[in-house]
Amino acid sequence: MQPLNSISPNNKRFVLFTWLSYLAVLGFTMYFHEPWRDEWQAWLIVKNSDSIGSLFQKLGYEGHPSLWYLLLWIVQLFTNNIAGMQLLHFIIAAATALVWLRYAPFNKLQKALFLFGYFPLYEYGVISRNYGISLLLLFVFLLALTKNRSNYILQAFLLCLLMQTNLVAFIVSGILALSVAYNMWQSWKTAAVSLSRCITVALILSIGVWLCAFTVWPPGDIQIAVWRSNISFRGIGGVFKFIWQVMFPIPQAQMHFWNTNFIQSSWLMLGLSVLIFIGLVFLFARNRQVLLIFFAGSLAILVFMYLKYLLFIRHSGHIYLLFITCLWLLNIHSRQKPAGGNWIYRRNVLVTTILSCHVLAGLMACYIDWKQPFTGAKAAASFLKHQYSNTPIAADPDVFTFPISGYLGKPLYNLRTKKDFEYITWNTERVVPATDSGIIESAKDYAFHQQTNIILILRYRLNKEYEGVNLIASFEESIEEQEMYIIYELTPKETSTDIPYGNKLGIIFPKINSFLCKKDVMA
Repeated sequence: MQPLNSISPNNKRFVLFTWLSYLAVLGFTMYFHEPWRDEWQAWLIVKNSDSIGSLFQKLGYEGHPSLWYLLLWIVQLFTNNIAGMQLLHFIIAAATALVWLRYAPFNKLQKALFLFGYFPLYEYGVISRNYGISLLLLFVFLLALTKNRSNYILQAFLLCLLMQTNLVAFIVSGILALSVAYNMWQSWKTAAVSLSRCITVALILSIGVWLCAFTVWPPGDIQIAVWRSNISFRGIGGVFKFIWQVMFPIPQAQMHFWNTNFIQSSWLMLGLSVLIFIGLVFLFARNRQVLLIFFAGSLAILVFMYLKYLLFIRHSGHIYLLFITCLWLLNIHSRQKPAGGNWIYRRNVLVTTILSCHVLAGLMACYIDWKQPFTGAKAAASFLKHQYSNTPIAADPDVFTFPISGYLGKPLYNLRTKKDFEYITWNTERVVPATDSGIIESAKDYAFHQQTNIILILRYRLNKEYEGVNLIASFEESIEEQEMYIIYELTPKETSTDIPYGNKLGIIFPKINSFLCKKDVMA
């Protein structure tokens, strides 16, 4: 591979124009995108960590490795605004796009189509999470492999970093590590690689596994570390249908487009997924090693999703990344063993068709995100800032309402745990069942202790009217269906009409005495 400044003028202009166009669409959409709870969770965890040690203690509840959080830690040395996180993610996406455009062994059309596809542009671009950094590291690994296949130490180091991004990327990096180990073993048999280098590579990969396990190992009181133990054909089919969704992720044309597909029949998606998977197996069948990487990696991701019940396209999207990775590897091998022209033509038609569908999905997602709020949290927080800036705020349930805390810059009160909170600690303490009447009673107790009216934020409307509880606003336009909010105002418990008359006298007389005392002081 030649450096960027040595490529032909036509190719240089293509890289620059496509890159700037991608950054323009990405930056425009990110500007209008409202961070949702998963984005706020990472930012607020880092914000509320006094030290690196404190941060690692919190990560055990998250189930994510540490690299993204450590980068956010550096960002928060300079700013407490979540826009700093979005800027970091924008830079990561820009670097990913540049590596792809300059070095990926695809034609110009396929390079452009991939960048404007659903995952690089929207899911791993606009939305700031730890999946973007995994895409960058994956491409840098492929670049290192392309430039020098025998530089096993660099490849192992990049895979070690990839293991620290997220658990699905850990699976992909594990499959690629086995491929690196196999290539190194082949080289060692011919004395092309020394034993000391083999040991060094094994040590680096072992450190990567240990660091990931150390970070994500759950505490004893974790709430969400639930693994599925039973075998269900319905469950297996529900996971396998994601093959179709990640290869053709065109969503429904509606406000709640996220995690939807234009085909709504589960059985049809399952049938199409089986056909696509068989087709991709034949696509990679010309190279046994590439075929094993795709086959084993895809099945490992699906098994993990089945056992852990992660049924969102952002998780299964790594199968699409694995597909692109195997195409990259196949193109490298094709240079060494040229394939027939008809086979290459058919492969390019298939790949271009898939990439074109991703462009449609990516642009649809960006358009809807521009026109509609991704979450109602920002609008709700803006309303509260202007109308009730000094009023205590309680919320339920915590998992959906805490983004409002991020936008307000202050904690909310959890009516179940009776504690202030800014982010979610996934422990058993917060699992407290509650009914509507129980939540209202708890809110009135909180208002009484605050000796003032309070704001109550709910994700749902109350099923009946309660004394002293008044609806004041609702924010029900949101791409993320679980982040629509209903806001009530509550009066303190003792001042509502359901308090016995005798108790009311006990409240009135002390207030009269207090008023007379104040008049004496003023006099």
